[in-house]
Amino acid sequence: GEATQLTTGTDYSLQQRNAVRQVDSRPLDHIWPDVHYQNWGLFAETKTQLSSRHTLRLGLRLDAVTSDAESADELALGATVREQYVAFNGPDAQEVGRRNLLPSADAVFQYEPTGPWSAYGGLNATSRAPDIGQRYRALLGALGGGLEIGNPTLDPEVQWGLATGLRWRTKQLWATLDVFAHRVQDYISRQPVDQLGANTVFGYRNKDAEFWGTEIGAIWRPTDRVEFPFSFGVTRARDVNTRTGLGEIPPWESTGGIHIQSTLFDRTCRTDLDFRYVAGQRNPHPAVAPLWADTADFLLVHLRAEIDLHESFTLSVAVENLFDQDHYEYLTPPVGGPVPAGRPRSGDLHAGERIPGRGRSFYATAEWRF
Repeated sequence: GEATQLTTGTDYSLQQRNAVRQVDSRPLDHIWPDVHYQNWGLFAETKTQLSSRHTLRLGLRLDAVTSDAESADELALGATVREQYVAFNGPDAQEVGRRNLLPSADAVFQYEPTGPWSAYGGLNATSRAPDIGQRYRALLGALGGGLEIGNPTLDPEVQWGLATGLRWRTKQLWATLDVFAHRVQDYISRQPVDQLGANTVFGYRNKDAEFWGTEIGAIWRPTDRVEFPFSFGVTRARDVNTRTGLGEIPPWESTGGIHIQSTLFDRTCRTDLDFRYVAGQRNPHPAVAPLWADTADFLLVHLRAEIDLHESFTLSVAVENLFDQDHYEYLTPPVGGPVPAGRPRSGDLHAGERIPGRGRSFYATAEWRF
C-alpha cells in the first residue's frame, strides 16, 4: 500500500551591513546604510510511495522577509541615501523598509519500472525576495567600473516552471537527460540607469523573462578499469517584452574524458584525461548588460594522475590547461575602477580590459585518511 514520509522544518537568517567610505581616515559617506535583512522560513515535504514503481513528492514553503536601512538619512555622495534611492528609482523609493510574504510549492512524480530506466516530471511555483544588495547598495563601486545603487521598490520574483527527465542505469552505462522551462515574473535585472558625473550608475529593475534548457550526462564503463564521462548543458533566456536575449546567460558547454585505473608496483593508480569545450557567444543586449563582452570558443585539456601509496595515503599530481590555451570566460567582467572613474594599471591590465582565464597550472596533493 501507500507509504508516506513527512518532513517539516523552519530556518532563519539575518544579515546586517553597515559601512562608510573613508578618505584619509575621515568618514565620507555611507555605502551600506545600516541594513537589517532577515528571513523566517517554514517548509514541509511529503514523499508518498504510490506503488512499487510510482513516487509522488509534494513540497510547500513560506518565507517572511523583512528589511530596512536604518541610516538611509545619512549622506552618500552629496545627498542622503534615501534621496539617492529616489533619484535613481522614483518616488516610491522614499519608503525603504519592506515586508514580503512569499509562498512556494512544487510537485514531482517519478516512475521507476523494473528495467534500467526511470523518468520524472515536475511542476513548481516559487517566489524570491530581492537580495540585500539588489535592494540597498548605496552608490558602491560597481563590478567592472562605475557605481551601483539598490532599489527598495523591487518586487519579488515569482517563477512558474516545469522539468522532466529520463535516467538509464546499467553496469556499463549511466545516462541522464533533463529538460526544463520556466517563466519568471518580475525577474530582477541589473542594468545602467543613469550617470553621476563621469560614472555610469547601475541599478536593478523588474522585467518578465523566460528560461529554457537541457542537460545531458553519461558515463560509459566498457571495463571495470576504464570509463568515459560526458556532459552537455545549455540554457537560453529572453526578455518576454522585447524578445531579446538576457546578457547574463553563459554559453553552452560540454565536458568529457577518459579515466583509467591501473596497477603500478602493486599499488592502485588512476589517470584522468579530461576536456572542457565552451562555445563562443555574443552579448545579445550590450546596452542593458554591458559587463559581458563577446567571446570566442575554447577547448581546455586537463591531466591528472593519482596513486595509493598506502591504504590510508594517496598522492596526486595534475596539470590544468595542459596546452596553455589562451581563453576568456564569457561571464568574466572587465577590470573596473573605483570613484572617481579610472584606475592605474593592475598588473598587465588596464581599466576596461577583460581578465583572461588561467594558463597552464600545476598542483600536487597528498591525502592521509585516518
